[in-house]
Amino acid sequence: MNTGDVWIYEQTVNERRYSLNKLRNQNLVRVDIYQGNQMEILIQEKIMIYGCVFEHGKLPPGNKIFR
Repeated sequence: MNTGDVWIYEQTVNERRYSLNKLRNQNLVRVDIYQGNQMEILIQEKIMIYGCVFEHGKLPPGNKIFR
């Protein structure tokens, strides 16, 4: 991966799922890009995943499947 690449698009309700120390140790940062209700978030997640495929021809490494 290169600087600025996306690892995964996902929704989370557990802010502590990825600890800040764990992310730092892997030279990663978490960027919250959207807030809304669960349906809105799932729609946005799909938009981001499919957009990545259309732009780069593949899923982000952390997204193994289309949902």
